[in-house]
Amino acid sequence: MILLVGNMKFAQRLSLIIGLLLISSGIYLLLPKKQQHDKFTGQKLQRRDFEKLRHKIWHAWSQRKDQSMCIQRGKGPPHYADISTYDLYSATKFDSSYDGEWEMPQPTSLDPNAPGGSSVLPRLTVIVMPHSHNDPGWLKTVNEYYADQTRHILNNMVNKLTQFPNMTFIWAETVFFSMWWNELDDAVKAYVHRLVRRGQLEFVSGGWVMPDEAITHYDAVVDQLIEGHQWLWNNLGVRPENIWSIDPFGLSGTLPYLWRISGMRNMVIQRVHQSVKAALSERRALEFYWRQVWDGSDLGISDVRKGRRNLFVLRNTDQRREREVDNLAMREHHINIASGGLAVTDILCHVMPFMLYSIPYSCGPDRQVCEKFDFGKAPDDRFEPEKFVEDITSNTLAENAQALAMQFRAKASFFQFNVILVPLGDDFRYEKEIEWDRQYSNYEKLMNYMNNRQEWNLDVRWGTLKDYFRLVRLEEKKKNNVKQPVLSGDFFPYSDKDRKYWTGYFTTRPFDKFFCRDVQFLLNAADQLNTLNYALYTKWGLRKGAQSRFFRLSSILQQARRSLALFQHHDAITGTAKDFVAEDYEEYLLTAYKQSQDVIRQVIQALLTEGRVETPVVFHPVVVRSNHQDIPRRQVLPVSSADKDTLVTFYNPLGQVRSEVVNLLVDSPAVQIISSQAKEVLPLQVSPVWSTKQNKATVEERIFEISFELSILPFSMVTVSISKLPGNVPLSLGGNIHFSTISVYNEAVLIVPPSLPFLQAPPRPEWYEDILISNGLIELAIDPKTGSLSHVTHLKSGHTTRLESSFQYYTSKGSGAYIFSPAGKADPLFPTSRKVFERKLSKPLYSIIPTIRIIEGELATFVDIAFHSSIFQRVTLYSEPSHLAGAIFIENVLSIQTLVNKEVVFRLDTNVANNDLSYFTDQNGFQFIRRQTLSDQPIEANYYPMTSGVILEDTKSRLTVLSAQSHGCTCLEQGQLEIMLDRQLITDDFRGLGEGIEDIKTTTSRFAIFTETVLHHHKQQSSSSFTSLSASLSLPALVIQDFLNQPLLSYFSTVDSDIFYHSLTPVPPSALPCDVAAVSMRSLVTDSLEYNGTLLVLHQRGFDCNLQAPWMEDPALFCAPSNTQLTLDTIFSGFSVSDLCETSLTATVVKQSISTKDKLSLKPMEMTAFHFYF
Repeated sequence: MILLVGNMKFAQRLSLIIGLLLISSGIYLLLPKKQQHDKFTGQKLQRRDFEKLRHKIWHAWSQRKDQSMCIQRGKGPPHYADISTYDLYSATKFDSSYDGEWEMPQPTSLDPNAPGGSSVLPRLTVIVMPHSHNDPGWLKTVNEYYADQTRHILNNMVNKLTQFPNMTFIWAETVFFSMWWNELDDAVKAYVHRLVRRGQLEFVSGGWVMPDEAITHYDAVVDQLIEGHQWLWNNLGVRPENIWSIDPFGLSGTLPYLWRISGMRNMVIQRVHQSVKAALSERRALEFYWRQVWDGSDLGISDVRKGRRNLFVLRNTDQRREREVDNLAMREHHINIASGGLAVTDILCHVMPFMLYSIPYSCGPDRQVCEKFDFGKAPDDRFEPEKFVEDITSNTLAENAQALAMQFRAKASFFQFNVILVPLGDDFRYEKEIEWDRQYSNYEKLMNYMNNRQEWNLDVRWGTLKDYFRLVRLEEKKKNNVKQPVLSGDFFPYSDKDRKYWTGYFTTRPFDKFFCRDVQFLLNAADQLNTLNYALYTKWGLRKGAQSRFFRLSSILQQARRSLALFQHHDAITGTAKDFVAEDYEEYLLTAYKQSQDVIRQVIQALLTEGRVETPVVFHPVVVRSNHQDIPRRQVLPVSSADKDTLVTFYNPLGQVRSEVVNLLVDSPAVQIISSQAKEVLPLQVSPVWSTKQNKATVEERIFEISFELSILPFSMVTVSISKLPGNVPLSLGGNIHFSTISVYNEAVLIVPPSLPFLQAPPRPEWYEDILISNGLIELAIDPKTGSLSHVTHLKSGHTTRLESSFQYYTSKGSGAYIFSPAGKADPLFPTSRKVFERKLSKPLYSIIPTIRIIEGELATFVDIAFHSSIFQRVTLYSEPSHLAGAIFIENVLSIQTLVNKEVVFRLDTNVANNDLSYFTDQNGFQFIRRQTLSDQPIEANYYPMTSGVILEDTKSRLTVLSAQSHGCTCLEQGQLEIMLDRQLITDDFRGLGEGIEDIKTTTSRFAIFTETVLHHHKQQSSSSFTSLSASLSLPALVIQDFLNQPLLSYFSTVDSDIFYHSLTPVPPSALPCDVAAVSMRSLVTDSLEYNGTLLVLHQRGFDCNLQAPWMEDPALFCAPSNTQLTLDTIFSGFSVSDLCETSLTATVVKQSISTKDKLSLKPMEMTAFHFYF
């Protein structure tokens, strides 16, 4: 054999070796299982064991007297702030001028040549700050922008800042900087380090991108922020201190908190409704400390403000809104600092006062003056030759300096302190050397002249955000510790001019928004598994293998993470890029999707076999995406062969035990399922799958949906074996197999293959009574002629809630990618329910009676409604477990290619009595904030972003709608919720994109709807009470939210080997309480992708104690709320953990070192980060 191999050519020898390896692997897969380490094998937990666990956890919770982690409505800490945006919007005058721009107050105009010198003109410091806003994708792809423009900007930056040592520059987009950094030699990198040390170059924000703030989920925002900050720290030793968020189309109240706990102290924002800016500027409140609505601290609030509302109070008189200014509280807005300083969530925020961040809008209120000081255009610019500005000469210096100084003084009149920021830049500026030269030389002339005019009392200098905020804080100290006002809330919706509202992008390109969330939860799970892989390999004594696998998997995950981070950009997830750029983003998402799945399947196989079988990888995802344009599909698992089983491994990405019904597609109904966790046969529901090629009521003969309940421990894996029953066992006697009952409405024929033993009700082509479906806990009524939900009844209490659903549409009169501009009220897309129809709505666009197909089983009931050839809806009720049984799960599948210039919404009409039209929407999936519909404003002005949920409530009940993707939503009438699903627009909205939105794809949207009862009736707080500005979900609602947004991961293998037939339980059953979310459990890496510790970010989610789920009795959950005993030892029991410390959110600042036995400091609503080594 040796001689034979020696005579072979290299290719032949290589082929032989590979063949032998594959044969060896195949033989090994058939070997019996080796005994595993007891600590990490799946304990044989049967259903009764899970029930005991559930009772034990809830008994411990019920014995606790301290339930401080929950939020008791009406009993929570008061909220103190000087300004609430909830009242601010209500009290604002939305007046526009002749040119379509919103009116701004007239500034104080001070002539620098006025007599009196410095006694008249106070000392004013002006920071001129060059910047270049670089979108990583919009009108070009990210790579096109980099090659065409950004690379040149950064090259010139090094050269010109070195040439002009007093000039400065800021940079925000780490994605571009990392691309450029990889091209540099060591000499240029040294120059960059020098510029950073000298303070000429400041990195602001530091995230991978400048993220959108309306529809991004906070998990993804945190992830891109960690990625950017870690890159800056590893490569430049930089920790950003200031936020530069100038282009997102509205500002969230959540992101300031994320910035604050990441180590940032100050921030600058731009795109705030101009009328809201006007209201703030009138009170010199364009700078404020931004505080969270759930922060009960009264620090930083003046004594006159404590116990009072805020500076903007709504007073209704004859249906007109008038502003009432509290003069006592105002006192020129000077607020004395309380002895304790600022609250923990406070961050100093500067609002740029004018419409845009470009140079014409930066020096002062008169843009015709300011645009004369943009020297960036070259004289031979062929694109905008009219914008060329002549250089300053000795003849024009005095006149120009005086004009510019007057603008500086006018701008300063909007602020409390005598320091102003003058940004000098725009999109992709400083691309050419001549722009650097001309801006520098001309401003140097102006600065020198103005600074030498002593009577003007000006100090104009180059600077960065760090320089600006340092001076602002010095001014605060000089003025007897006078502080800026405290503000709570957010800045949605946004409008720039022409009474157009940027509320369309909340929904634009919903396919991509759903795709993003898919990638988000997959990547999060892949990060967890990569961390567990390293920790378990190390524990098993496989450290060498742990390091090599970590390098390989981390390289894949880094690419996936940066692709997802790129998509958080404010022109990506918003859907506001050109068609071909959107397609480029989708390719990035698809790559990240597949990379995450690849890591997951590799780790699942490695951990199930304790590292003994890493290759070939024989596990495959159950859910796949074939390309970047199609919705995900479930693979049909092959189980029809009697000689081998199919194995399916499930991974739970949550830190809590979960129990739920799992649905799989298989190619045979004659199957049984045995769990590796308990080695018991699981009860099984077999349901039909409807044919898509034949009659709407035809059942597929070779595809079936099987459902079974599965309980799985935190961060754990369970494998089930699906095997075909022996051929001599009749289907009707399949033991634990329960076949569903089928019924169909509005169709005359139901076609079921005769070999299938499904029970069948006679077809009902004509039916007029409500269709009632029930799971024993709730009963749902459906209108047979419209397919609309009608009402839901809790069977135990008998309480019925009206719940009438309908699909509606708006006709556009100027909507575009950004703008929502409907021609009028929404019209019905299909015939609506009888009660809604009585309101005399317009005639529906489609007069179609839907086909309604119902599948009822032991574990779940599915209602499939075909409204139209391209609009389908599935309504699901689960019978088990009880914490999910009270929710109505809805999945919509839409394709609106034929609905040109239409915007489709899903509407719910209920009997919830929110008399003041107030409701709550979530902010980035992190918190809920109160909204109120302003009846004197148009529909589009009353739309808000909904990242993961919306709440409608009165004093007795609450209706919650949770979503698996982002949308725009509103409440236009009492008891009504409206969620926009998709929009197709053929016109541009003149906000720079230059095209409509016509790349329409089939889109999926998923929701969970449920009602709860308010336990303790309390006096309804008035609309001007700060205590009502926020809301929290109940504990059951948090569990439903996790079920919807972080589903079980399922991977299958057709290699029937005992070596894979295991479960894996790496952490204790009660690892995390119900209300604590593991936002991130990822391993950090060095620049060379070596293991650099693990970052664990925990979010203590506040929950409402005063809500009861009528369908559920304690104990119903497998987890309890937080207690004070949570330590890292209780989370990672059995692992060796070292160098534990609490850090900033992005792990660049160490707060304190702690022991693994120390109680973790978690407070309601707050996030805490921990760094340690396995």
